Amino acid sequence: MKDYSFYDRALKLDEKNAGKYYKERAILYFHDMEYDLAWQDFQKADELGFDVKNHQCYIVLKACQENSYENININFDEKISYSNLSNYIWYCLIKHNFADAFSFLGNLLSKNPNNMLYQKKMQDVFFEMKRQKFRYILKRALHYESAYFGRIKLYTDNLKKYTKDIQKYYRTRINQDFDTLEKISINPEYICLLRSKYFENQNEIKYAVKFCQKAIDIAKKKNNKGFVYIASSILKDLYVKNYQTEKALEIAMELVETKPTPQILSKEVNCFNYIPSLFHYEFPPEFEKYKSYRLIVQNIQKIRKIKRKRTKNKLIEKVKEMKKQRKVKNGKDHNR
Repeated sequence: MKDYSFYDRALKLDEKNAGKYYKERAILYFHDMEYDLAWQDFQKADELGFDVKNHQCYIVLKACQENSYENININFDEKISYSNLSNYIWYCLIKHNFADAFSFLGNLLSKNPNNMLYQKKMQDVFFEMKRQKFRYILKRALHYESAYFGRIKLYTDNLKKYTKDIQKYYRTRINQDFDTLEKISINPEYICLLRSKYFENQNEIKYAVKFCQKAIDIAKKKNNKGFVYIASSILKDLYVKNYQTEKALEIAMELVETKPTPQILSKEVNCFNYIPSLFHYEFPPEFEKYKSYRLIVQNIQKIRKIKRKRTKNKLIEKVKEMKKQRKVKNGKDHNR
């Protein structure tokens, strides 16, 4: 599944196939829960003579425009077809009528509790409801790191349930969330190490190595010897997994010569867990033993103070800039 920049370029450079690009971009908008934009693109594709009317996304959005399911009886026959079932559930999700979706599926499951299709649809409703929640939170608070971590976990936990195309879409969104976290975090080296772990869990060791090394490079610039040591030890193990034994041996020799004190290592292990949802992250055993929930809580409180101070400073700078602009508009720029 391509990104929006691809479709923006394609629509300018290949007008003959505009209908196709509008349809594909509409589907992408649909997956991103931008339903109004998806409907607009579907309409443009339809106007250009491209077949969209049989696509489920179009059918559901059209039903939403017409309120086709508004007065449906949620207790209707359990022999409902798969397409009608899916369309009605999507209608409820787009309209944010989660209660109706749960009531409808609960009614079907009460009559046939072992039906795998109904069970899967129930899981889909939970998944989409959580996606909506994270989207709503991040629209209001773009720098709320916990929501990004929560969404990444939601996607990774559910990846295997979907087709390869949908998996590719969610993996793209996971990487975009990691990119955002790296930009907004006061400790981007932590984000890189977490991203390395994500790729390790996906058995993509090449990328795990890449981001672990990036974490080390950032920490070296900060002269954070404790974190460099921990991340280097993890990198050594990744090289072993990737059958790069010479590089692993080289790092092992460096680790022998540069091992920090237990106090420094303990501080870094507990500073790393600055967001409660990261408590499940496990370091290698030689570092995990330093984890202390009391110290983690203390560090979380420190981080929150730093973030509040940073937010306050940004607001002060913004107010100063606004005052400066007002003076310039009134011809009273005293800085000249």
